[in-house]
Amino acid sequence: LPLLLFLPGSEASAFGPSGITNATLRYVSGGQLPVLHRSSPGMPAGVHGLEDGTIAVVNDTIHLFPTELHNCTTYEQALPGCGTYYYWHTLVGHWTAPLNDSLNWTRRQPITPLSGFQPCGVDNHHAQYWSGSPQWDQADDRWYMSYVGYNQVCPRGNGGDGRILLARSQVVGVEGIAGPYTELAAVTRMGGLLNQTGAQLWEAWASPGSTLPERLSEGGIASLSPAWRSARPDDPPNRRWAFYGSCGNHNKTENPSPSNPWGVGLAYSDHGVRGPWVRWNDNPLSFGGGIENPLVIRTSSGVYLMIFADNKDGPQLGFGFGWSLDGVVWEKNTGRGSDSGLCDQVIAAAPEPYSSVRTPLALLEHDPGRFTLYFTAFVSQHNSTDFRHPPSVPHEQWEALYASEFELVLTRE
Repeated sequence: LPLLLFLPGSEASAFGPSGITNATLRYVSGGQLPVLHRSSPGMPAGVHGLEDGTIAVVNDTIHLFPTELHNCTTYEQALPGCGTYYYWHTLVGHWTAPLNDSLNWTRRQPITPLSGFQPCGVDNHHAQYWSGSPQWDQADDRWYMSYVGYNQVCPRGNGGDGRILLARSQVVGVEGIAGPYTELAAVTRMGGLLNQTGAQLWEAWASPGSTLPERLSEGGIASLSPAWRSARPDDPPNRRWAFYGSCGNHNKTENPSPSNPWGVGLAYSDHGVRGPWVRWNDNPLSFGGGIENPLVIRTSSGVYLMIFADNKDGPQLGFGFGWSLDGVVWEKNTGRGSDSGLCDQVIAAAPEPYSSVRTPLALLEHDPGRFTLYFTAFVSQHNSTDFRHPPSVPHEQWEALYASEFELVLTRE
């Protein structure tokens, strides 16, 4: 199955990427004005933006699963930090639009509840919800939704100690993507889909004896990408791969990530979405840029593309981009700046002055070699009109959804 464009019973084209020596994306149009923003019909009051998550397409309908960033509620206005930080609560939302009309969005029932106010030290991983990823399980004939549940970090700010939680649609079949979803308590109890069992040295686990020692300390970011099937001939037929991590890597001496402090690794499952998920021995991967929210798609050419938030160059230049012939081993590129010689390069989502971005949500191939990139960006920063952040201003800028058109450029022998 193509990762983000779901067509029941289909596989990516069998053309194969033989002879391809390089791949990149060339900007075509769009990406300057938001397609989903604070004034869009259905946007709840108190939402301060959309960030990360991803998209799936089912039966000519775009299903968007962003993290909705909600402000303080009325009863929290007197609490320390309210009015300074740009969100206090999150949920994994659900919006839909026709495949041919990315301006006409409808808000649906959210996947998770709105996270509640939680005092410091509560260890239930429901203080914030982030990074919703729809996962199709062919054997189960069901959609699952993975997302990260955090504890509260104090003083008030980003969540920490993330776990990759899993919810299962109550509706059988591809139409069940709309849910409702039920969180699987057994996965939560075991510490998420990837817990400390089998952890690798580059991962940011707390030291024994420290606060919450069994938890992954992700420095505010964690993710499990939607899974994909590789082109490796020795893979078992049911094997699916996914990126995990974006960890706040505090281990800088033993097997450090090139993307320090946010690194990623690959994991695979031979037994569906529930796993067990096994970490790849060659982790962490040699991507730069402070990688966040990596997304992979197998194109009709057979080449795999990856796009991710580059937290070093992205605020000014664009997204990290990489390509692979088999979906596991990623090709070296010349890149530029801090990423020179690593497996990624920087792709601008729109021409200057609209190059500042936040997170990618999807790269959808709608015609052979033609793609729509959905992404979020802080509105004023994207327009190059205001780059201030708290505490210079009381709240972060509003974060909206954009869409740009790209074409795939392949170099062959």
